Parts: sequence; C-alpha cells; structure tokens
Amino acid sequence: MGVDPALSRDSKDLRSDTLLATRWQILARASRLVSQLAISILLARLLSPADFGVMALCMLVTSVAAAAGNLGLGAAVVNRQELTNRHLQLGLAVSLISGVVAAIAIFALSPSLTRMMGIPGAAEPLRSLAPLLLINAWGGMARAVLIRRLDFRRLFFVDFSGFFLGYGVTGVACALKGLGVWSLILSTLVQSVTSTLVCIQLVRPPLIPRIGRREMRELISFGLGISLNRTLNLVVTQVDRLVVSSALGPMALGLYARANQILQLPGDFFATSLGSVIFPTFSRIKDDRARLSRAYRQTTVTSSLLLLPLSVTLLILCPEIISVLFGEQWTKAILPAQILVLASAFRSQDRITSSLLKAMGALRVLFLADTILLLLVCILSWPAANRYGLEGVAVVVSLATTLAFALKLTNARRRLDPIQLWQSHWPILRAAILTGLSVGLTKALLGVVTDSQVILLVGGGVSSVFSTVAFLRDPRLISPKNHQLWYSLIAELGLPRFVASWLSGKPEPLLSNTT
Repeated sequence: MGVDPALSRDSKDLRSDTLLATRWQILARASRLVSQLAISILLARLLSPADFGVMALCMLVTSVAAAAGNLGLGAAVVNRQELTNRHLQLGLAVSLISGVVAAIAIFALSPSLTRMMGIPGAAEPLRSLAPLLLINAWGGMARAVLIRRLDFRRLFFVDFSGFFLGYGVTGVACALKGLGVWSLILSTLVQSVTSTLVCIQLVRPPLIPRIGRREMRELISFGLGISLNRTLNLVVTQVDRLVVSSALGPMALGLYARANQILQLPGDFFATSLGSVIFPTFSRIKDDRARLSRAYRQTTVTSSLLLLPLSVTLLILCPEIISVLFGEQWTKAILPAQILVLASAFRSQDRITSSLLKAMGALRVLFLADTILLLLVCILSWPAANRYGLEGVAVVVSLATTLAFALKLTNARRRLDPIQLWQSHWPILRAAILTGLSVGLTKALLGVVTDSQVILLVGGGVSSVFSTVAFLRDPRLISPKNHQLWYSLIAELGLPRFVASWLSGKPEPLLSNTT
C-alpha cells in the first residue's frame, strides 16, 4: 500500500514543470481553438439554431449530473500530497457507482425534465447521452493523474484525438447526412469514448474498483466540498440557459448558446489554459503564502496581457464574426454576445481566482459567491427574458458574474499578502482601450469605402494584432514590470528567435526567473 513512485510529485522542479505544462496547454488550447472554430463554422451552416438549443439543454443536464456524482474525487487526487493506487481504485469505484445511478436517473426522468425545461423534443437525445456518465467515469482517475503530474503534453493528445474523431469526423459526416441534432449527440459520445480509451492507455491506472475506508476518509473530506462547489458553479453557469429554454424556446437557446461560445473563445484560450495548470501548481505551494501571492499576481497579469485586448477586439468585430463565419441565421446572437463579452474578462479572471481559493481550501468563499450569483440570476433573469429577450438575460448574467468575481477577489486579497492588482492591471486596460480605438478606427475607415463584412473583419483583425503587439512591446505603456512578465512569457514559450524578438521588443529573449 506504499506510495507508488509514479504517483508521487516533487516540488523541486515546480517552475520548469509548470512552464512545460503551460506550453503544452497553450498548444493544446490553440490547436483546439482553431479546429473548434473551423468545425463550429461548418456545423453552424449545416445545422439549425434549434439543433444547438436541444444539444445545449442535454449538456446542461449531463454536466450537472456528472459534477454532482463525481464527488470531487478527481480534484482530491490532484490536491493530495501522497497518493497510492488504492486511492485511484476508490475513485474509480465511486465514480462508476455514481455514474450508474445518474445514468439511470437521466434515462428515467428525461421526459419530465425536458418538458419542465420547455423543450420536450429533447427527451430522446438526452437519454442517448446517459451513457456519457459511465464512459467518463472510467477515464476520470487517469485524467486526474495526468493533471496531478502536470503532464499536459499527453493531455493534449487525449483531448485533440477525442475532439478530432468526435466532432471533426463523426459530427461533420453526420451533419452532411442530414441527421440534425443527432450529429452533435454522436459526436459527443465518440469524443468521450476516444478520450477515455487514449487516457487509460497512456496512464495505465488500476482498473479494478475497490472501496477502502481509509482512502474514503482521505479523499471524500476534500472531494465533497469540491463537488458541492463544482455542482453549484455548473448550475450557476447553466441556469441562464435553463431560463432561456423555458421562456423563449429551443431556437433562442441555440442562439444564446452560440453567443456564449463566442464569449468563451478568448477566455478558454488564456484563462482556461492557465487555470488547468495553476490549480495543481497552487496546490503544491499552498503553504508558502508569499510564493503563492506572487504566483497569483503574475498569473492574473499574464493572462490579462492578451485577454483584455482580445476581448475589446471581439466586442467591436462581433457583428462581422457572426455574420461572416456563421451565416445570417445567427445574427440575432450578435447583441447578446457583445453584452456577454463586456464581462468576459471578469469571468476569465474568476477561474484563476477560484483555482487559488480551491487550492487554499477556501471552499466556503466559493460556495457563498456562487450562491449569490445563482440567486441573482434566478431572481432577475426570468423577468428580464420575458421583457427584453436574450439581451435582458445577457445583462443580468454579466452583472451577476462581475459581482461574484469581486467577492472572490476581495477574499483572496485578505488571505494573501496585499497585491496591488489595480496598479498592475490599469496599464494593460489602457493598452486594451487603445487597441479598441485602433480596431474601431480601422473598421470605420474601411466602412467608408466598402460594405463587405469580410474586408471589415480581416482589416479589423489585422489592426488588432499589430496594435496589441506594438503596445505590449512598449514598457512605457504597459509598465516595466508587466513588460518583463510579457518578455519572460515569450522567452519561455520556446518560440523561434525572430518571432520572440518581434513579439517582445527585445533582440535576444532570455529565460527569466520572474515566474
């Protein structure tokens, strides 16, 4: 029952492990961003908004069921200092039991759930996704081990292979055959099966379930709190979709889900890339408050360097992005998407702050913030949907998300050494505003000579890239400390020298010890 050497972790090389993990995570997110955007564009032109609405409702139910049934054991495996194979066997046993229970419940209650949510036609698709909970249970512990090891190189292959075979091959082929929403259902199942098989093959975890009292006590005590917060967080992030489906129907839900997807693209690339890495990293240094405080500040600033300019660009070019890439049938999603983008930076930073609080064991704070967010959305979004439609729901969600983030941030500052976040972020915000002005001016000038949305989109995108890089290269604009973080990030990503020199504004980027 001794500790398996393959499961142990050494904090001596934490910095190099974190940098390597971040590189692979950025590569994975960039690859998925490009492939997801391309496949989403194709599927959006082959399927109707109502098909995406049905799928959004199905994923809402299965995601909440999976989060509640997992009992947070994956996060407990990542957080635990000493881990044995018996811990993994316990996690597998509990995941399988909860997966069976949840799958049976979904299969039995699908007609009632979908009627209650305003889309009765989603009953059969939802039943078809019930096996998803069992499939993911088999690969859950293997995935947790990879995250614990910061082995995001292998996680890249796990996620990319699943997404490519699921949506790139199965989804597109089925959509071309005219299968409608079943294209998305089959894509999700194929993706899950592929990812699970690849993950198990790479990690080779114990596949014999086993219940142990000692392991139960050691994992459940932390896992239950994580599970409660994760389930609550999922409900919070999905309750607006429930309101939209009940009040406005599947077509509106499909449009709203697409608006959310556009909102999440920059946040998924940066905040999620960092968020997946920093939870295991923060867990390793949670007892060193000075180091933890420094790591948190540098992480938030680093993500903001590109996230804020991208969000401003997305806000301005949103009409062209949706019209050109997804087609005219999606134009009603433009205004809700723009409203949600206004809070996207807060939502992305919220993920990093939540990872910090979770690693520190401040689960009550997360629970309180998410409870407040849930109450605000539940109370205000229904009347907003009935009176103002999708735009009203988007406003409520944006305001509530910003308030919840402020609460988490305030508590994080109390638990760590004082951090001058405003002083660090103001220069970046100023640069983002200047980027927005550049993109807006470019779009306005091009609009005088042409009404082609393609030209407006390309011109605005090129202006955004060059403006953002020009501002990030100038330490006088974003401050010397922030420029040093940018310089260090570029140097440590292993980019070709001429690319790194152009991006950082320095002739020969060197490795820095600022991280």
